[in-house]
Amino acid sequence: MTQIFSRHHLYLCLFLLLPIIYFLSLPITVSDLSVWIAHGKYFVDHGEILRHDIFSVLPTVELIYSAGSSILYGYIYSWSGLDGVILFHRFVAFAIVFIWYFASLKKLSSSTSSPWTLKNLCFVLLAWAGSAVICIDRQALLAMLPFLVSYLILSQEKELSLKEIMYLNLVNVLWVNIHGSWLILLAMYIWREGMRVILRKQVFKVHTIFGLVSILITSLLNPFGVKVFPYTLETSQISRAREISEWAGLFSGYHIGQAIIFIFLILIAGFLFWRFDKQRKINFIASPFFLFLIVGFLGIRMTVYSFFIFLPWAFQFGLLNSSQEKVSTSRIGSAINAVLMLSVMTFTILLFPQNKEKIAGILPKDKKAVYDEDTLFDMARILSATEDNGPIFNHWDYGSFLILSQPHKIFVDTRNIIYSNQQILEYLHVLEAKEGWQQILDRYKIKYLLLKKITNSPLTEVVRRNPEWKILNENSEAVLFSKN
Repeated sequence: MTQIFSRHHLYLCLFLLLPIIYFLSLPITVSDLSVWIAHGKYFVDHGEILRHDIFSVLPTVELIYSAGSSILYGYIYSWSGLDGVILFHRFVAFAIVFIWYFASLKKLSSSTSSPWTLKNLCFVLLAWAGSAVICIDRQALLAMLPFLVSYLILSQEKELSLKEIMYLNLVNVLWVNIHGSWLILLAMYIWREGMRVILRKQVFKVHTIFGLVSILITSLLNPFGVKVFPYTLETSQISRAREISEWAGLFSGYHIGQAIIFIFLILIAGFLFWRFDKQRKINFIASPFFLFLIVGFLGIRMTVYSFFIFLPWAFQFGLLNSSQEKVSTSRIGSAINAVLMLSVMTFTILLFPQNKEKIAGILPKDKKAVYDEDTLFDMARILSATEDNGPIFNHWDYGSFLILSQPHKIFVDTRNIIYSNQQILEYLHVLEAKEGWQQILDRYKIKYLLLKKITNSPLTEVVRRNPEWKILNENSEAVLFSKN
Protein backbone atom coordinates (compact mmCIF):
# COMPACT_ATOMS: atom_id res chain seq x y z
CA MET A 1 0.00 0.00 0.00
CA THR A 2 1.40 3.38 -1.01
CA GLN A 3 2.27 5.60 1.89
CA ILE A 4 0.20 8.77 2.03
CA PHE A 5 3.10 10.85 3.31
CA SER A 6 6.06 9.55 1.33
CA ARG A 7 9.42 11.35 1.17
CA HIS A 8 8.51 12.49 -2.31
CA HIS A 9 5.34 14.20 -1.12
CA LEU A 10 7.22 15.76 1.80
CA TYR A 11 9.83 17.27 -0.54
CA LEU A 12 7.15 18.46 -2.93
CA CYS A 13 5.35 20.20 -0.07
CA LEU A 14 8.59 21.92 0.91
CA PHE A 15 9.06 23.29 -2.60
CA LEU A 16 5.45 24.45 -2.71
CA LEU A 17 5.49 26.07 0.71
CA LEU A 18 8.87 27.78 0.63
CA PRO A 19 7.79 30.55 -1.77
CA ILE A 20 4.62 31.05 0.27
CA ILE A 21 6.66 31.48 3.46
CA TYR A 22 8.72 34.06 1.62
CA PHE A 23 5.68 35.97 0.37
CA LEU A 24 4.09 35.93 3.83
CA SER A 25 7.31 37.38 5.25
CA LEU A 26 6.91 40.48 3.10
CA PRO A 27 5.31 43.48 4.84
CA ILE A 28 2.08 45.11 3.75
CA THR A 29 3.14 47.66 1.18
CA VAL A 30 1.63 50.98 0.24
CA SER A 31 2.36 50.84 -3.47
CA ASP A 32 0.01 51.76 -6.29
CA LEU A 33 -2.32 48.87 -5.47
CA SER A 34 -4.03 51.18 -2.97
CA VAL A 35 -5.48 53.47 -5.63
CA TRP A 36 -7.01 50.55 -7.51
CA ILE A 37 -8.61 49.37 -4.28
CA ALA A 38 -10.02 52.89 -3.94
CA HIS A 39 -11.44 52.67 -7.47
CA GLY A 40 -13.09 49.38 -6.56
CA LYS A 41 -14.41 50.82 -3.33
CA TYR A 42 -16.03 53.61 -5.36
CA PHE A 43 -17.77 50.96 -7.50
CA VAL A 44 -18.99 49.09 -4.41
CA ASP A 45 -20.36 52.31 -2.88
CA HIS A 46 -21.86 53.89 -6.02
CA GLY A 47 -22.48 50.98 -8.40
CA GLU A 48 -20.57 52.54 -11.31
CA ILE A 49 -17.04 52.61 -12.70
CA LEU A 50 -15.10 55.79 -11.99
CA ARG A 51 -14.27 57.43 -15.34
CA HIS A 52 -12.89 60.77 -14.15
CA ASP A 53 -10.49 61.31 -11.27
CA ILE A 54 -11.90 62.55 -7.96
CA PHE A 55 -8.81 62.01 -5.82
CA SER A 56 -6.26 64.55 -7.06
CA VAL A 57 -6.38 68.33 -6.82
CA LEU A 58 -4.87 68.47 -10.32
CA PRO A 59 -7.01 68.39 -13.49
CA THR A 60 -6.38 64.98 -15.07
CA VAL A 61 -7.16 63.17 -18.32
CA GLU A 62 -9.91 60.59 -18.78
CA LEU A 63 -9.39 57.46 -16.69
CA ILE A 64 -8.77 54.18 -18.49
CA TYR A 65 -7.77 51.34 -16.19
CA SER A 66 -8.26 47.67 -15.35
CA ALA A 67 -11.72 48.00 -13.86
CA GLY A 68 -12.25 44.27 -13.31
CA SER A 69 -9.39 43.88 -10.86
CA SER A 70 -10.36 47.11 -9.10
CA ILE A 71 -13.91 45.82 -8.55
CA LEU A 72 -12.52 42.53 -7.21
CA TYR A 73 -10.20 44.41 -4.85
CA GLY A 74 -13.08 46.68 -3.83
CA TYR A 75 -15.28 43.82 -2.71
CA ILE A 76 -12.45 42.03 -0.87
CA TYR A 77 -11.57 45.31 0.86
CA SER A 78 -15.18 45.91 1.88
CA TRP A 79 -15.34 42.43 3.42
CA SER A 80 -11.95 42.16 5.12
CA GLY A 81 -9.99 45.40 4.79
CA LEU A 82 -6.44 45.83 3.56
CA ASP A 83 -5.27 42.66 5.33
CA GLY A 84 -7.77 40.65 3.27
CA VAL A 85 -6.45 42.11 0.00
CA ILE A 86 -2.85 41.30 0.97
CA LEU A 87 -3.74 37.73 1.97
CA PHE A 88 -5.61 37.36 -1.32
CA HIS A 89 -2.39 38.28 -3.11
CA ARG A 90 -0.52 35.64 -1.12
CA PHE A 91 -3.14 33.14 -2.30
CA VAL A 92 -2.49 34.24 -5.90
CA ALA A 93 1.21 33.62 -5.33
CA PHE A 94 0.38 30.12 -4.13
CA ALA A 95 -1.79 29.51 -7.20
CA ILE A 96 1.10 30.55 -9.47
CA VAL A 97 3.49 28.14 -7.78
CA PHE A 98 0.87 25.37 -7.93
CA ILE A 99 0.42 25.86 -11.70
CA TRP A 100 4.17 25.64 -12.12
CA TYR A 101 4.39 22.32 -10.39
CA PHE A 102 1.24 20.98 -12.01
CA ALA A 103 2.60 21.85 -15.47
CA SER A 104 6.20 20.82 -14.87
CA LEU A 105 7.08 18.74 -11.84
CA LYS A 106 4.19 16.33 -12.45
CA LYS A 107 6.50 14.84 -15.10
CA LEU A 108 8.62 13.46 -12.29
CA SER A 109 7.49 10.02 -11.21
CA SER A 110 7.37 9.58 -7.45
CA SER A 111 8.50 6.00 -7.88
CA THR A 112 11.72 6.87 -9.71
CA SER A 113 12.72 10.29 -8.53
CA SER A 114 11.91 13.29 -6.42
CA PRO A 115 12.65 16.98 -6.88
CA TRP A 116 14.92 16.84 -3.86
CA THR A 117 17.46 14.55 -5.51
CA LEU A 118 17.72 16.32 -8.87
CA LYS A 119 21.17 17.80 -9.29
CA ASN A 120 19.73 20.64 -11.37
CA LEU A 121 17.04 21.72 -8.93
CA CYS A 122 18.88 25.06 -8.84
CA PHE A 123 17.06 25.95 -12.06
CA VAL A 124 13.73 25.42 -10.33
CA LEU A 125 14.77 27.79 -7.57
CA LEU A 126 16.17 30.24 -10.14
CA ALA A 127 12.79 30.37 -11.88
CA TRP A 128 11.04 30.98 -8.57
CA ALA A 129 13.54 33.66 -7.53
CA GLY A 130 13.07 35.47 -10.84
CA SER A 131 9.31 35.44 -10.52
CA ALA A 132 9.54 36.82 -6.97
CA VAL A 133 10.32 40.17 -8.59
CA ILE A 134 6.67 40.47 -9.63
CA CYS A 135 5.11 38.82 -6.58
CA ILE A 136 4.32 42.10 -4.87
CA ASP A 137 1.23 44.00 -3.87
CA ARG A 138 0.41 45.37 -7.30
CA GLN A 139 -1.94 44.34 -10.08
CA ALA A 140 1.02 42.83 -11.91
CA LEU A 141 0.84 39.79 -9.65
CA LEU A 142 -2.81 39.18 -10.47
CA ALA A 143 -2.00 39.38 -14.18
CA MET A 144 0.53 36.56 -13.89
CA LEU A 145 -2.24 33.96 -13.71
CA PRO A 146 -3.67 34.61 -17.20
CA PHE A 147 -0.15 35.18 -18.49
CA LEU A 148 1.08 31.81 -17.30
CA VAL A 149 -1.99 29.94 -18.58
CA SER A 150 -1.77 31.55 -22.03
CA TYR A 151 1.98 30.96 -22.18
CA LEU A 152 1.59 27.25 -21.43
CA ILE A 153 -0.99 26.95 -24.22
CA LEU A 154 1.11 28.86 -26.76
CA SER A 155 4.40 27.13 -25.88
CA GLN A 156 3.19 23.78 -27.23
CA GLU A 157 5.06 22.50 -30.27
CA LYS A 158 1.92 21.10 -31.91
CA GLU A 159 -0.62 23.14 -33.87
CA LEU A 160 -3.25 24.85 -31.77
CA SER A 161 -6.74 23.40 -31.94
CA LEU A 162 -9.90 25.50 -32.17
CA LYS A 163 -10.65 24.49 -28.58
CA GLU A 164 -7.31 25.89 -27.41
CA ILE A 165 -7.91 29.10 -29.36
CA MET A 166 -11.23 29.47 -27.57
CA TYR A 167 -9.42 28.99 -24.25
CA LEU A 168 -7.02 31.77 -25.25
CA ASN A 169 -9.95 34.07 -25.92
CA LEU A 170 -11.49 33.35 -22.51
CA VAL A 171 -8.15 34.12 -20.88
CA ASN A 172 -7.88 37.30 -22.97
CA VAL A 173 -11.29 38.56 -21.78
CA LEU A 174 -10.19 38.04 -18.18
CA TRP A 175 -6.76 39.57 -18.72
CA VAL A 176 -7.89 42.74 -20.50
CA ASN A 177 -10.06 43.55 -17.49
CA ILE A 178 -7.41 43.01 -14.80
CA HIS A 179 -4.16 44.52 -16.12
CA GLY A 180 -2.71 46.56 -18.96
CA SER A 181 -0.24 43.79 -19.87
CA TRP A 182 -3.00 41.91 -21.74
CA LEU A 183 -1.36 42.86 -25.08
CA ILE A 184 1.31 40.27 -24.28
CA LEU A 185 -1.11 37.48 -25.19
CA LEU A 186 -1.64 38.99 -28.63
CA ALA A 187 2.12 39.48 -29.05
CA MET A 188 2.86 35.85 -28.11
CA TYR A 189 0.22 34.57 -30.53
CA ILE A 190 1.45 36.69 -33.46
CA TRP A 191 5.08 35.74 -32.78
CA ARG A 192 4.33 32.02 -32.51
CA GLU A 193 2.25 31.76 -35.66
CA GLY A 194 4.30 34.28 -37.64
CA MET A 195 7.62 32.54 -36.97
CA ARG A 196 6.15 29.17 -37.90
CA VAL A 197 5.02 30.59 -41.25
CA ILE A 198 8.36 32.28 -41.92
CA LEU A 199 10.62 29.41 -40.85
CA ARG A 200 8.53 26.62 -42.34
CA LYS A 201 7.63 28.61 -45.47
CA GLN A 202 3.95 27.83 -45.13
CA VAL A 203 0.84 29.95 -45.55
CA PHE A 204 -1.42 31.06 -42.72
CA LYS A 205 -4.15 28.55 -41.96
CA VAL A 206 -7.76 29.62 -41.65
CA HIS A 207 -8.01 28.78 -37.95
CA THR A 208 -4.79 30.74 -37.31
CA ILE A 209 -6.31 33.87 -38.84
CA PHE A 210 -9.51 33.15 -36.91
CA GLY A 211 -7.47 33.05 -33.71
CA LEU A 212 -5.87 36.42 -34.40
CA VAL A 213 -9.16 38.13 -35.28
CA SER A 214 -10.99 36.59 -32.33
CA ILE A 215 -8.31 37.74 -29.86
CA LEU A 216 -8.53 41.26 -31.26
CA ILE A 217 -12.32 41.20 -30.87
CA THR A 218 -12.30 39.82 -27.32
CA SER A 219 -9.80 42.55 -26.39
CA LEU A 220 -12.68 45.00 -26.86
CA LEU A 221 -14.78 43.32 -24.16
CA ASN A 222 -13.92 45.85 -21.48
CA PRO A 223 -15.63 49.02 -20.16
CA PHE A 224 -13.47 51.32 -22.32
CA GLY A 225 -13.55 49.44 -25.63
CA VAL A 226 -10.91 50.25 -28.23
CA LYS A 227 -9.42 53.03 -26.04
CA VAL A 228 -7.39 50.43 -24.14
CA PHE A 229 -5.03 49.97 -27.11
CA PRO A 230 -3.56 53.51 -27.30
CA TYR A 231 -3.72 53.86 -23.51
CA THR A 232 -1.56 50.78 -22.94
CA LEU A 233 1.05 51.90 -25.47
CA GLU A 234 1.11 55.46 -24.11
CA THR A 235 1.66 54.14 -20.60
CA SER A 236 4.95 52.51 -21.59
CA GLN A 237 6.10 55.46 -23.70
CA ILE A 238 5.35 58.12 -21.08
CA SER A 239 6.77 56.07 -18.20
CA ARG A 240 10.00 55.47 -20.10
CA ALA A 241 10.25 59.15 -21.10
CA ARG A 242 9.87 60.18 -17.45
CA GLU A 243 12.69 57.78 -16.49
CA ILE A 244 10.67 55.74 -14.04
CA SER A 245 13.17 53.12 -12.85
CA GLU A 246 11.07 50.02 -13.45
CA TRP A 247 10.83 50.95 -17.13
CA ALA A 248 14.59 51.47 -17.40
CA GLY A 249 16.83 49.38 -19.63
CA LEU A 250 18.09 46.07 -18.34
CA PHE A 251 21.72 47.25 -18.17
CA SER A 252 20.96 50.71 -16.82
CA GLY A 253 22.36 49.86 -13.40
CA TYR A 254 19.06 49.80 -11.53
CA HIS A 255 19.02 46.02 -11.08
CA ILE A 256 22.46 44.71 -11.93
CA GLY A 257 21.77 41.38 -10.20
CA GLN A 258 18.77 40.81 -12.43
CA ALA A 259 20.90 41.60 -15.48
CA ILE A 260 23.54 39.03 -14.43
CA ILE A 261 20.95 36.28 -14.00
CA PHE A 262 19.40 37.22 -17.34
CA ILE A 263 22.79 36.83 -19.05
CA PHE A 264 23.12 33.40 -17.42
CA LEU A 265 19.70 32.48 -18.79
CA ILE A 266 20.75 33.63 -22.29
CA LEU A 267 23.88 31.45 -22.13
CA ILE A 268 21.85 28.39 -21.17
CA ALA A 269 19.36 29.00 -23.97
CA GLY A 270 22.21 29.51 -26.45
CA PHE A 271 23.88 26.26 -25.39
CA LEU A 272 20.66 24.29 -25.87
CA PHE A 273 19.95 25.98 -29.19
CA TRP A 274 23.39 24.89 -30.43
CA ARG A 275 22.58 21.28 -29.53
CA PHE A 276 19.05 21.20 -31.02
CA ASP A 277 18.31 19.59 -34.37
CA LYS A 278 16.76 21.72 -37.13
CA GLN A 279 13.15 21.03 -36.15
CA ARG A 280 13.73 21.87 -32.50
CA LYS A 281 15.59 25.05 -33.49
CA ILE A 282 12.46 26.15 -35.39
CA ASN A 283 10.21 25.30 -32.45
CA PHE A 284 12.49 27.16 -30.09
CA ILE A 285 12.65 30.34 -32.20
CA ALA A 286 8.85 30.26 -32.63
CA SER A 287 8.27 29.81 -28.89
CA PRO A 288 7.02 32.69 -26.71
CA PHE A 289 10.07 32.11 -24.52
CA PHE A 290 12.40 33.17 -27.35
CA LEU A 291 10.29 36.30 -27.83
CA PHE A 292 10.88 37.27 -24.19
CA LEU A 293 14.59 36.61 -24.49
CA ILE A 294 14.63 39.27 -27.21
CA VAL A 295 12.45 41.89 -25.53
CA GLY A 296 14.17 41.27 -22.20
CA PHE A 297 16.90 43.66 -23.29
CA LEU A 298 14.39 46.50 -23.62
CA GLY A 299 13.63 47.00 -19.95
CA ILE A 300 13.67 45.65 -16.43
CA ARG A 301 9.96 44.84 -16.63
CA MET A 302 10.48 42.60 -19.65
CA THR A 303 13.14 40.47 -17.97
CA VAL A 304 10.61 39.45 -15.34
CA TYR A 305 8.60 37.48 -17.87
CA SER A 306 11.69 35.56 -18.96
CA PHE A 307 12.36 34.51 -15.39
CA PHE A 308 8.71 33.70 -14.81
CA ILE A 309 8.42 31.22 -17.69
CA PHE A 310 11.87 29.70 -17.34
CA LEU A 311 10.72 26.59 -15.49
CA PRO A 312 7.99 25.46 -17.95
CA TRP A 313 10.33 26.22 -20.85
CA ALA A 314 13.12 24.22 -19.24
CA PHE A 315 10.97 21.10 -19.14
CA GLN A 316 9.67 21.64 -22.65
CA PHE A 317 13.15 21.80 -24.18
CA GLY A 318 14.78 19.17 -22.03
CA LEU A 319 16.87 21.29 -19.67
CA LEU A 320 15.61 19.31 -16.69
CA ASN A 321 15.25 15.56 -16.51
CA SER A 322 11.88 13.92 -17.07
CA SER A 323 10.63 10.70 -15.54
CA GLN A 324 11.56 8.76 -18.67
CA GLU A 325 15.20 9.86 -18.51
CA LYS A 326 17.98 8.97 -16.14
CA VAL A 327 17.61 10.96 -12.96
CA SER A 328 20.52 11.68 -10.70
CA THR A 329 20.04 10.50 -7.15
CA SER A 330 23.64 11.00 -6.10
CA ARG A 331 24.59 12.28 -2.69
CA ILE A 332 26.26 15.26 -4.34
CA GLY A 333 23.00 16.22 -6.03
CA SER A 334 21.08 15.94 -2.77
CA ALA A 335 23.73 17.96 -0.94
CA ILE A 336 23.63 20.77 -3.51
CA ASN A 337 19.84 20.96 -3.28
CA ALA A 338 19.94 20.92 0.51
CA VAL A 339 22.39 23.84 0.54
CA LEU A 340 20.25 25.77 -1.94
CA MET A 341 17.08 25.16 0.05
CA LEU A 342 18.68 26.10 3.36
CA SER A 343 20.20 29.24 1.82
CA VAL A 344 16.84 30.44 0.54
CA MET A 345 15.16 29.67 3.87
CA THR A 346 17.91 31.51 5.76
CA PHE A 347 17.64 34.63 3.62
CA THR A 348 13.86 34.50 3.96
CA ILE A 349 14.06 34.42 7.76
CA LEU A 350 16.69 37.17 7.88
CA LEU A 351 14.57 39.46 5.71
CA PHE A 352 11.54 39.26 7.97
CA PRO A 353 10.87 42.86 9.09
CA GLN A 354 11.65 41.89 12.70
CA ASN A 355 15.09 40.55 11.74
CA LYS A 356 16.04 42.81 8.84
CA GLU A 357 16.65 45.76 11.13
CA LYS A 358 19.36 43.79 12.95
CA ILE A 359 21.30 43.00 9.75
CA ALA A 360 20.71 46.30 7.95
CA GLY A 361 24.36 47.24 8.44
CA ILE A 362 25.61 44.51 6.10
CA LEU A 363 22.96 44.98 3.40
CA PRO A 364 23.41 47.05 0.21
CA LYS A 365 22.34 50.68 0.53
CA ASP A 366 19.12 50.26 -1.45
CA LYS A 367 18.07 47.22 0.64
CA LYS A 368 18.61 48.61 4.15
CA ALA A 369 15.23 50.28 4.64
CA VAL A 370 12.89 48.44 7.00
CA TYR A 371 9.25 49.16 6.33
CA ASP A 372 7.28 50.03 9.45
CA GLU A 373 3.63 49.69 8.53
CA ASP A 374 2.58 51.94 11.41
CA THR A 375 4.38 55.06 10.17
CA LEU A 376 2.15 55.97 7.23
CA PHE A 377 -0.97 54.61 8.87
CA ASP A 378 -0.36 57.04 11.72
CA MET A 379 -0.12 59.89 9.19
CA ALA A 380 -3.41 58.79 7.63
CA ARG A 381 -5.14 58.72 11.00
CA ILE A 382 -3.95 62.25 11.78
CA LEU A 383 -5.09 63.54 8.38
CA SER A 384 -8.47 61.86 8.80
CA ALA A 385 -8.98 63.65 12.11
CA THR A 386 -8.20 67.16 10.80
CA GLU A 387 -11.02 69.71 10.61
CA ASP A 388 -9.53 71.46 7.57
CA ASN A 389 -10.30 69.49 4.39
CA GLY A 390 -7.60 71.20 2.30
CA PRO A 391 -5.51 69.15 -0.17
CA ILE A 392 -2.10 67.57 0.44
CA PHE A 393 1.13 68.02 -1.46
CA ASN A 394 2.60 64.55 -1.12
CA HIS A 395 5.61 62.57 -2.19
CA TRP A 396 4.89 60.55 -5.33
CA ASP A 397 5.21 57.19 -3.52
CA TYR A 398 2.56 58.07 -0.92
CA GLY A 399 -0.21 59.25 -3.24
CA SER A 400 -1.97 55.94 -3.82
CA PHE A 401 -1.96 55.04 -0.14
CA LEU A 402 -3.34 58.46 0.83
CA ILE A 403 -6.17 58.10 -1.70
CA LEU A 404 -7.36 54.95 0.04
CA SER A 405 -6.63 55.81 3.66
CA GLN A 406 -7.87 59.38 4.24
CA PRO A 407 -10.33 61.97 2.79
CA HIS A 408 -8.05 64.85 1.68
CA LYS A 409 -7.31 65.27 -2.02
CA ILE A 410 -3.71 64.49 -2.94
CA PHE A 411 -1.33 66.09 -5.46
CA VAL A 412 0.12 63.17 -7.45
CA ASP A 413 0.17 59.38 -7.27
CA THR A 414 1.51 56.47 -9.26
CA ARG A 415 -1.19 56.67 -11.95
CA ASN A 416 1.57 58.26 -13.95
CA ILE A 417 -0.16 58.66 -17.30
CA ILE A 418 -3.12 60.74 -16.04
CA TYR A 419 -0.82 63.66 -15.22
CA SER A 420 0.57 66.01 -17.88
CA ASN A 421 4.25 66.80 -18.30
CA GLN A 422 3.61 70.30 -16.97
CA GLN A 423 2.06 68.92 -13.79
CA ILE A 424 4.99 66.57 -13.24
CA LEU A 425 7.39 69.50 -13.71
CA GLU A 426 5.42 71.50 -11.13
CA TYR A 427 5.64 68.58 -8.70
CA LEU A 428 9.42 68.37 -9.14
CA HIS A 429 9.72 72.17 -8.95
CA VAL A 430 8.08 72.17 -5.50
CA LEU A 431 9.89 69.05 -4.29
CA GLU A 432 13.24 70.67 -5.11
CA ALA A 433 12.14 73.95 -3.44
CA LYS A 434 13.00 76.03 -6.48
CA GLU A 435 12.05 79.68 -6.64
CA GLY A 436 8.26 80.05 -6.85
CA TRP A 437 7.43 76.80 -5.09
CA GLN A 438 5.13 78.59 -2.65
CA GLN A 439 3.12 80.14 -5.47
CA ILE A 440 2.46 76.68 -6.92
CA LEU A 441 1.19 75.43 -3.55
CA ASP A 442 -0.97 78.54 -3.13
CA ARG A 443 -2.48 78.08 -6.59
CA TYR A 444 -3.77 74.64 -5.59
CA LYS A 445 -4.63 75.81 -2.01
CA ILE A 446 -2.36 73.19 -0.44
CA LYS A 447 -2.85 72.89 3.34
CA TYR A 448 -0.63 69.91 4.15
CA LEU A 449 2.74 68.50 3.10
CA LEU A 450 3.62 64.81 3.48
CA LEU A 451 7.27 64.33 2.54
CA LYS A 452 9.47 61.26 2.41
CA LYS A 453 12.57 61.71 4.57
CA ILE A 454 14.73 59.07 2.89
CA THR A 455 14.83 61.09 -0.35
CA ASN A 456 16.38 64.09 1.41
CA SER A 457 14.19 66.47 -0.58
CA PRO A 458 15.35 70.13 -0.31
CA LEU A 459 11.72 71.04 0.36
CA THR A 460 11.76 69.30 3.74
CA GLU A 461 14.52 71.46 5.19
CA VAL A 462 13.17 74.65 3.60
CA VAL A 463 9.72 74.11 5.11
CA ARG A 464 11.21 73.30 8.53
CA ARG A 465 12.64 76.83 8.62
CA ASN A 466 9.49 78.47 7.24
CA PRO A 467 7.22 79.99 9.95
CA GLU A 468 4.17 79.51 7.70
CA TRP A 469 4.35 75.75 8.30
CA LYS A 470 4.34 73.63 11.43
CA ILE A 471 5.04 69.93 11.99
CA LEU A 472 1.96 67.85 12.78
CA ASN A 473 3.80 64.55 12.99
CA GLU A 474 7.21 63.09 12.22
CA ASN A 475 8.59 59.58 12.31
CA SER A 476 11.49 57.60 10.85
CA GLU A 477 10.01 57.57 7.35
CA ALA A 478 8.04 60.76 6.77
CA VAL A 479 7.19 64.21 8.09
CA LEU A 480 3.76 65.82 7.96
CA PHE A 481 3.46 69.62 7.83
CA SER A 482 0.37 71.80 8.23
CA LYS A 483 0.04 75.36 6.99
CA ASN A 484 -0.57 77.88 9.79
